[in-house]
Amino acid sequence: FVFVNARKGELARVENLDAYLRNMIPGATAQLNGTCDIISGGKTDHAEVSGTMQGFEEGRVSALKGQLLFKAGFAHLEASADMSKLDKPGAEVLRASLRGDSQQTITRLAPILALPKEFEMRGTVESEIDAVAQPGRLMLLKGQTVVTGLYLKTRPFSQSPFQSTKAVLVHRLGISPKEGTVRIERLDLDSDVLGLTSSGMIERDRTVKARLNLHAPVAEVLKKLACLGRPFGRVTASGDLRSEAEIRGQVGKALFLEGTSHIK
Repeated sequence: FVFVNARKGELARVENLDAYLRNMIPGATAQLNGTCDIISGGKTDHAEVSGTMQGFEEGRVSALKGQLLFKAGFAHLEASADMSKLDKPGAEVLRASLRGDSQQTITRLAPILALPKEFEMRGTVESEIDAVAQPGRLMLLKGQTVVTGLYLKTRPFSQSPFQSTKAVLVHRLGISPKEGTVRIERLDLDSDVLGLTSSGMIERDRTVKARLNLHAPVAEVLKKLACLGRPFGRVTASGDLRSEAEIRGQVGKALFLEGTSHIK
């Protein structure tokens, strides 16, 4: 398989694919085993995938139960799911963990992920995610992602990348698959550059209503705003910024922010 990102001129190949799917029999445990070579960025990585699955004969997501393991030189992913517990509030229906080098992962998979041309990321990622059943067939998705040595360059922050020795993202999201809504109970970002906490709601049509609290050095905020216009690039300031705001609107169309900021 050959993947090409024409915008960036990148190419990745998946070769020597050798996969087996066994025991696809109603009532049995299906088994997946496979290996392949991922060639991109001038290097070759050997990848292995294995897993099991039960309940596929029911034809319902809520019947599935299984495990997945993916190992490569750039990432290690483990996941287990038991969707039969969706009707049991408090039961764990999904657990996943990811460890890897973000730069190597992006280098290998950039043509497959079709990332924007200016996107660049470095750092070691460790992530843990759990999904817990809630009343009414809802799910609570909670977890934490830690990135050490983070460097993130993307639009609109192409001129001033986000950098942090250590960044921690903590989240608690209430998900309703039937309604297509996401309730943000907690979404916190803590780093040596800034702190951010938020909560709110995202509807099926991508309508957003959320609260946002930010604290950061004024110099860092101005550095990030410099990409929006020349005046910001000519301003020098120091101090600490604390901001409380409400965000509303629709993602991809228009977002409005209203609040109060204090500078000390």
